[in-house]
Amino acid sequence: DVHTGTRRTHLKLVPHIVGLPKSASTMASVKVLDLTTDSRDIAQVVSEVSKKKGFDKRKLSRLAPGDRIHFKGNLDGLFTDFVAYGKLEGNQLGVAEVDMICRADKQKGYTLDGYLQTYDFDLGYLLQKDALGPLTCTGEAVAHTGRNLDIQLNSLSIDSLALGKLVYNDIGVAGRYADGGLNVEIDCDDEWAEFDLAVNLSKLSLETSELDLDIRNLSFRQDSSSLFVGDIKLDAGTDPSGS
Repeated sequence: DVHTGTRRTHLKLVPHIVGLPKSASTMASVKVLDLTTDSRDIAQVVSEVSKKKGFDKRKLSRLAPGDRIHFKGNLDGLFTDFVAYGKLEGNQLGVAEVDMICRADKQKGYTLDGYLQTYDFDLGYLLQKDALGPLTCTGEAVAHTGRNLDIQLNSLSIDSLALGKLVYNDIGVAGRYADGGLNVEIDCDDEWAEFDLAVNLSKLSLETSELDLDIRNLSFRQDSSSLFVGDIKLDAGTDPSGS
């Protein structure tokens, strides 16, 4: 059993390590019987491993504040390049199963590349956003954690997502978040909303096609209900003066 100095993280594992003391070429196969931690300790570990100047660990430490996060699974590979697979579960967050490759990159910080499946995973609690609720989905993504967060979402199939007062189903998403900008494409085939949506928040543009959207969930009054059917194209930017 291993405890960190903060006493917030507890680790119980069965390791098999070959190659010490040469850490760069040391191979490890670790069965994690139980890893219990929180977002503050996770942020500290990522900050130290990435060794990236300017890394803001406060962003990670604010995720799911106060929740105890548990992981059971296996880690196999080098200390700086390994495969992780298993089940991640929070007391309040819900359940996520992960299967990913993790690499330490001197230029980009830490890189995560893999597969994720969630069951009633509470996005609202994770991100501290009241409008969001439990998410059940499967997806594939690549993320680089360093001074600038870069996330490439190859595919995300959402079975259900609680948003506001309703639960939406059958949503497909792909996109990228980088340099403070977000490009995403959404295909929704739900009873409350059927649409294809393309969003580019770095250029402040929004495009939709075949939009059939019931917006009763976004009503201004509790007793109001609206239905919008049509096409929207919105482009916004800056003029030469910068306004």
